[in-house]
Amino acid sequence: MPKLDLTTARRLKVAGGELAKLKGDGFDWFGLFDPSQLDDLSIWLDGSDASTLTTSRSDVTHWAGKNGVANTDFSQTTASLRPTTGSTTINGMATVRFANEADVMVSDTNPFGSSIANAFVIVVHKITSSGNGTLFALTDNSTTNSTIRWQSHVPWSDGNLYFDVGGTSGSNRVSASYGVSVDTPVMTSFYGSVADSKQEVYNNGTFLVGDSNATSVPTSGNVRLGRQRSSVGEFIVINGQVDTANRQRLEGYLAHKWGMLADLPSEHPYKTQAPRRT
Repeated sequence: MPKLDLTTARRLKVAGGELAKLKGDGFDWFGLFDPSQLDDLSIWLDGSDASTLTTSRSDVTHWAGKNGVANTDFSQTTASLRPTTGSTTINGMATVRFANEADVMVSDTNPFGSSIANAFVIVVHKITSSGNGTLFALTDNSTTNSTIRWQSHVPWSDGNLYFDVGGTSGSNRVSASYGVSVDTPVMTSFYGSVADSKQEVYNNGTFLVGDSNATSVPTSGNVRLGRQRSSVGEFIVINGQVDTANRQRLEGYLAHKWGMLADLPSEHPYKTQAPRRT
């Protein structure tokens, strides 16, 4: 079948009217990929989108899920624990800053139900000073019960990244030297999957650490973001399995958006072109 060129397409008639306008005329036939196209998207926070932030002066009181995804918004009612906006950027784009290890936003709902068997997190951020904090926790990390942990220290004060799924030692924890300096933007992803037998971490699209262990973790409380001195640009959570192709699509989307193409490995499929809708 011959390819349909733009001139021919514009001349076609559909249901008695002209074909919807093509790219260049306002209709996005060839649109770019974004996280909303993934079926199991549970959380999508974008610090550069001021329309999703409710503030009291510079304090963020409410952070709405982008495009109203799953109604999973984040809030903080205690003034002393609120992050701020307007003071830090990543490559010129606004972020939400967690200045202290006590600063935290908590989801209004729990998108995971009673347990987490397969989940993927990817976050664009930069650490603003070293310490002993937790960048995120998909289960309530205010408890000392380590068996309900699905969280990461990025990094701990010893310079190591720790990713805990169901515990803090043995097969429940993977760790490696973080290797990213303070105030350096980085895109880090975390995947724990019983179905795929994986617990792994990638930095800027490059494998950092992982193994074939996987654990289903009971949930307790809601999702937490913060409790680490950092500036967060974008935070995306998938409640389900994520294959290599979709991980790379998310990496490509974020790298092109946040000006981090130079950080992707040379062989990455979206090193030069952003991912497209499929």
